[in-house]
Amino acid sequence: MHLRSLLLASFIAVSFITAMKADNYYEKIVLKNGSELEGFTSVQRPGEGLTFNSSRALICLTMSVVNSIDNHEVPLNQLPEYWKEWAEKNEAYNGVGDSRTLSLCDIYTKDRTVKNVRLISNGVVIKYLELSPNSYTLRWDSVKVVSRPKRERNMLSGVNYIVQYTGGLDIEGQCIEQQPGKTISLLTNKNLTEVINVDKITKQRIVPVNPNQTLYQQSCLTDVVMLKNGSTVKGIITETNYGQKDADNNIVILNENNIPQMLMIKDIVEYRKTPNKEYKPVFDKMLPVGDILINGNKVCFTDVKEEQINNNRVIVLQSDTCKMSFKLDTLKNNIIVEANFGAETPDISLLTANKYVQKKTSFIGFSYEDLVKKSIPSTSIETSINKTTKIIFPIKKPGLYLIYFNKKNRVVFFDIK
Repeated sequence: MHLRSLLLASFIAVSFITAMKADNYYEKIVLKNGSELEGFTSVQRPGEGLTFNSSRALICLTMSVVNSIDNHEVPLNQLPEYWKEWAEKNEAYNGVGDSRTLSLCDIYTKDRTVKNVRLISNGVVIKYLELSPNSYTLRWDSVKVVSRPKRERNMLSGVNYIVQYTGGLDIEGQCIEQQPGKTISLLTNKNLTEVINVDKITKQRIVPVNPNQTLYQQSCLTDVVMLKNGSTVKGIITETNYGQKDADNNIVILNENNIPQMLMIKDIVEYRKTPNKEYKPVFDKMLPVGDILINGNKVCFTDVKEEQINNNRVIVLQSDTCKMSFKLDTLKNNIIVEANFGAETPDISLLTANKYVQKKTSFIGFSYEDLVKKSIPSTSIETSINKTTKIIFPIKKPGLYLIYFNKKNRVVFFDIK
């Protein structure tokens, strides 16, 4: 494979993985023999191959390499959770109730033995499903395609890939597919897939999607680069440059102190990936117009009415039966309002609720003076591309509170203990 293609393969694996969720490092490799591996690339050796850590694998073998297959039934109470979930989803159990079993097998080949896998097909080509974690060492020329699904619509963080190529403009998007040595495919923000010939690429970079987070907070894995002199450099590879001469082929790696370092490709022996402890993915709540949540809980509105109490104009609650309750320690000192206001501009206020007594009748409410002088200001207001507005109010002590929706003339009433 051409040097540029090998270097590009290494860099693309980084950009595939850095958009993943913390608990699901997902990319999919389809091999030329039909096998499919899901997981992440843990080691890459330029000019040689890669090591892929799989969490799920569909493996194809020719009968000529298989010595024997040992089928057996595994009782329900001895199955790992991942096989139970698979069996339920695929209606694969034998028997009923607690006496159910699942047919699994051990496959013995000339090179290895795999245990407790599910035989999918038999005959000239043997295909089996493996759900236990495993590690595969591969050559790049055995890989047909590397792919990953596009970023979820409600994911507000991650990284994009920017490609600069000969005779064209820069293209930015999510890297969704790679055919090693041939093409890469980027999904742009216009939902258009751009397919690029790898031989035309002169530079590529990764950039964070969310301007309110650092690159480290949006990358679920970090890089460890092993050099020929025995040293290692840790960080995130943010840029790779290609040229005709060795001096033109280099990477830029950003360390956790935000300091970039350039490394020459010719000095690199191996690339490795490790989980990033600073990874903090941000997800949006998809809310229909009019829906409102407070700290993840759907609100219950209470109507209010202006009353004359003790010669003062006061806005009082018509009922307190919709009172919500929270504990201060679980709120982490923040009241978080999430809502889809549609075309409306958010106009809400948080303030403490007062108790009033008139003619032995108790009321809960607030005055217009309270609304002007005692409202608790928000610390942040953000509206996502999905039209979900997130407003954060600081809370320092327990008590009775209400959120007043000025345009609706209604409140959300709650106490914090």
